[in-house]
Amino acid sequence: MSDTPPGPGLRIPALASMLDAMRQGLCAVDREGRVTFVNRAACALLGVTPAQVLGQGVQRFLVAPPAPGEEAARARRLSGSFGQRQTLKLTRADGAPLTVAYVVDPLVEGGERVGALVSFEDVTERERTEGQLREAQRTLSTLMANLPGIAYRCQNNRDWTMEFMSEGTLALTGYPPERFLGPGGLSFNTIIHPEDQADTWERVQAALARRAPFQLTYRLRCRDGSERWVWEQGRGVWSADGRLLALEGFITDITERKQIEARLVASDRMASVGMLAAGVAHEINNPLAYVQANVGFVSDVLAREGRALAPALVEEAQQALQEAREGTQRMRDIVRDLRTFSRVDDAVLAPVDLERVLDSASSIASNEVRHRARLVRVRGGVPQVLAHEGRLVQLFVNLIVNAAHALPEGQVERHEIRLRTAAAPTGEALVEVQDTGSGIAPELLPRLFEPFFTTKPAGRGTGLGLSICQGIVAALGGSIEVQSAVGQGSTFRVRLPAAPAASTAEPAPPSPASAPARRGRILIIDDEALVGAALRRTLARAHEVHVTTRADEALARLASGEHFDLILCDLMMPHMSGMDFHAALAERFPVLLPRVVFLTGGGFTPRARAFLEAVPNAKLDKPFDPEALQALVQARLQGA
Repeated sequence: MSDTPPGPGLRIPALASMLDAMRQGLCAVDREGRVTFVNRAACALLGVTPAQVLGQGVQRFLVAPPAPGEEAARARRLSGSFGQRQTLKLTRADGAPLTVAYVVDPLVEGGERVGALVSFEDVTERERTEGQLREAQRTLSTLMANLPGIAYRCQNNRDWTMEFMSEGTLALTGYPPERFLGPGGLSFNTIIHPEDQADTWERVQAALARRAPFQLTYRLRCRDGSERWVWEQGRGVWSADGRLLALEGFITDITERKQIEARLVASDRMASVGMLAAGVAHEINNPLAYVQANVGFVSDVLAREGRALAPALVEEAQQALQEAREGTQRMRDIVRDLRTFSRVDDAVLAPVDLERVLDSASSIASNEVRHRARLVRVRGGVPQVLAHEGRLVQLFVNLIVNAAHALPEGQVERHEIRLRTAAAPTGEALVEVQDTGSGIAPELLPRLFEPFFTTKPAGRGTGLGLSICQGIVAALGGSIEVQSAVGQGSTFRVRLPAAPAASTAEPAPPSPASAPARRGRILIIDDEALVGAALRRTLARAHEVHVTTRADEALARLASGEHFDLILCDLMMPHMSGMDFHAALAERFPVLLPRVVFLTGGGFTPRARAFLEAVPNAKLDKPFDPEALQALVQARLQGA
């Protein structure tokens, strides 16, 4: 037992003995605040002996030296505020910090207060733990507030009733988090895109059935009407007895990633279309070349030898051949338009004729336009622009098709799509695509160029066309804007910087008197035997023509000593290409390099395109006009 005498109100020995044995620290003070009793737990807690504190003022009993002016206040706290639990930071006799929680109760004898009983306990560790918990909560709150997304806890019901949402809710959805909380809050399901609601529910339920985490991708409709793609990861929270208590997870905005993915898909699609177009162009141009050459050959034969035939028959045959020429010309124009799509990834900017671009775009989009409207061209002297021709064709195909889709089918006489070109007062190139369609509501205009936004019915459009158009124009330093009114149609206006003016060329020397035609020895190399045969027919009257289908055979003939004044060589061939043939000539017969003219069908690989840009040799595109072919051959022979 403690050897302290009982204090006021503690004069019953059994009571004093019981208090001394308690685990809780206890001390009694008289009316003057002197310690009259202290138990063993109090002494152990403070690191003192009873002799050190008995008879001392209570403020001395508490070893921590009070700050100036604090001693009286501390004594009042210890002797007053009866029954109230308070805390106090102390220092043990050995210097260790200590936090105690204490309660002061009055000691009464004969109806008179004779002192007080102070009970206290060590709460140092609890205070430290609570402090750490508060710091952890503060850190968590800061993290939640700065997360680029939404941390949440919700109930597993069709409304996804929210119990907690982080502050990132406002930035992502436009709604403050408290708007969703509780049974009376806004249903989170209502801002999930209607097309995604069922799938979201089913996938979460399937994951919960397996007690597995879930990952979702879906669209949200935000407060301002915009749509955002989000990625969500979450899991169920289960009680010890297996009940599902809630769902917890995180939602983050992936709209930008989706836009990049969509543009990559569109770019891959255009690259595929380009490769297909290049292949189609090459495969069509080869037969078209010999059809056109043979038509020209037959026409020449009829003109020379047709005297033995009836004049009416010759005239009819020539008319048929002219119609065939027009058909091949139309096919050549279609192939030319297709070839522009094989150049959408060209890295080199070059001066581009916008009128020619609009010709190609109109031709490609004609199937969408012809049943809806008349296509009207208003040409206004537009300057050339520095651009990628293929990308500009893609731009205006999109705009023309969009205009067509704003018009109903079967009312061609009532509607028109007008393409107007002009030089803007600022010197820029200006192109307008105007339609007489239904127009666009004013509230939709600001969002028209947003990725994934479309005014077309569900399933009709991806919402990427105008976004891609804006990207093409912006990359060229231009601008695109729209003017529209409901019921009055729309006008898309594209402005592009004009190409720098070309330096003034030196005046060409006066042409000499026409030189007499020169007969030459010509070698034709083309893997298409019919192309070679058609070229031979076209040139054989004026020249000695030899044909081979393999470039390695041509090299062998040159190595054997055969002489040729001119070599017409196809660029893209199996076994040995025109590029490989050129390299072999450079190594073995460099003097012959200027005599090579390359024939191209349009199926350019990046290597072939770079090669043609690097070499000075003349080039002739298939299909070629017979007169142009003969003129080129004669010019090369006379210049040799």
